[in-house]
Amino acid sequence: MTALPSLHKRLIRRPRHDPDLFFPPPFSSAERRYGIGGDGLAAVGARYGGDARRGGKPALRLAEPYKSGWRSTKARVCLAPVAVAEQQKFFSKYNLDVEFVNFGNSTDVLLEAIATGKADAGVGMALRWLKALEQGFDVKLTAGTHGGCLNLLTAKNSPFGGLESLKGQTIGVTDMAGPDKNFFAILLKRHGIDPLSDVQWKVYPADLLSVALDKREIAAISGSEPFSYRLLETGKYQLIASNMSGDYANLSCCVLGVSGSLARDHKPAAAALTQAILEAHSYASAHPESVAQAFMAHALNTNETEVSGSFTARATATTPSARRSSKS
Repeated sequence: MTALPSLHKRLIRRPRHDPDLFFPPPFSSAERRYGIGGDGLAAVGARYGGDARRGGKPALRLAEPYKSGWRSTKARVCLAPVAVAEQQKFFSKYNLDVEFVNFGNSTDVLLEAIATGKADAGVGMALRWLKALEQGFDVKLTAGTHGGCLNLLTAKNSPFGGLESLKGQTIGVTDMAGPDKNFFAILLKRHGIDPLSDVQWKVYPADLLSVALDKREIAAISGSEPFSYRLLETGKYQLIASNMSGDYANLSCCVLGVSGSLARDHKPAAAALTQAILEAHSYASAHPESVAQAFMAHALNTNETEVSGSFTARATATTPSARRSSKS
């Protein structure tokens, strides 16, 4: 498991300073979740001047319209800002004509489509993309879009108040290759717990995770939004750790990837697309209710309250011991 932290650092941590790379100013906890998340990875088009104006127009606006294919499943809550980007005219602002194509939930299909040029870009979880990118997919990461998707929960009356208390316990997940499982494996390792030998991971259907926790079959469950928000709102569960604290408080968990050919041969288009997506996420941080309302046209198994609530950061765990434990 020693390889996991190094893989994480290689792709997720803030790059070394380079004057050609764009890092936005510090942002609030809400912006951290659905704001300009450029702390994660360098924006390809930054050298073109960000959103500086030229003659009253954005500096990155393309001289000619560019038709772009976007691979996405717009039903995912974390993609709500992308789903409403066209409605809010962030694409047309940069002379982009974006066509959305639903690829389902397969990461491999998404990345293959981007790598082969069948689509120009897509957004996904960095810790879901790692292995595929290591295999040589021709996809360039141009920006971190947001953070705060990953949470580790336990029952309200649970004796497990922090990561260290999970040694020897079982953690419920929905996918052994999921980004939440990968992230908390990294976090456990950083807290001296071997995620291979000191804990067990058990797969459950999403709707049975809380049932297993209530029956004390498992000590904790990991998940993303709006699943975590829904459980925490019941008052029956509490947060042990998330990717909203410690070293991870200013890092992105979701990233924007563009095709290698677009980054090499059409840098202005890659820059414009990246900037439009970052602005859409910044808009979501400032207008969570309106984004949630607009997103209902694409949403599945959720509602406006859960979507807008998922945009609100829970930066720390709910108990003092958990707060100490979740810090890196």
